[in-house]
Parts: sequence; C-alpha cells; structure tokens
Amino acid sequence: ADNRERCKKLCKREILYIFESNDSLLSDYHYRLLKSICPSAKIKIFDEVAHVDAFKKHPQSYITTLSLF
Repeated sequence: ADNRERCKKLCKREILYIFESNDSLLSDYHYRLLKSICPSAKIKIFDEVAHVDAFKKHPQSYITTLSLF
C-alpha cells in the first residue's frame, strides 16, 4: 500500500520508527520513505533482529530509545 499521504499527515507529530534489520515483513524501504517525507522523524535501527524482536534481544536499548523519545 502507498502510505505517503498518511505519512504526510503524521509529519505534524513527533514520530519514532523502530526498525529491525532482519525484519522479514518490512523492508528498509519503509523507514527510508518515512524519513524522506518526514525528515524530523526519529529512526532507531536494531541490527540483527527480526520483526518485533528488538525488545526481546535488546531490552535495555529498546527502553532507553523509548524513554529518550
């Protein structure tokens, strides 16, 4: 689905996008598109983890990321 218009609407808010580098469902295209449409979006990349595994594999870093946001 093309979410560009939805992204543009969300740009008025603060955005934190958590991306897992080994995600089999969402490619890096999604966060790159978001960043190109909403340059102020904060992107956190967790390397070597699969879809929604960032918290399981790196709980302290995940919590810190959310706390700083």
